[in-house]
Amino acid sequence: MVTGPNQQTFTALVDRILVATAAGETVAVHCRGGTGRTGTVVAACLVKLGYSAEDAIAAVQQV
Repeated sequence: MVTGPNQQTFTALVDRILVATAAGETVAVHCRGGTGRTGTVVAACLVKLGYSAEDAIAAVQQV
């Protein structure tokens, strides 16, 4: 059985992605299924950048 990360690990991942992109690095986010987890990580990054949850979800759904 595969489980997701705990909140501390998830937050650290989001922070690491934001530090990398702020430094000009390219970051690819994907999971095996390509739905759900990928969008959750990207939406969480957008929320930390100041998007509302609704706007972050809408932005992810447009991709």
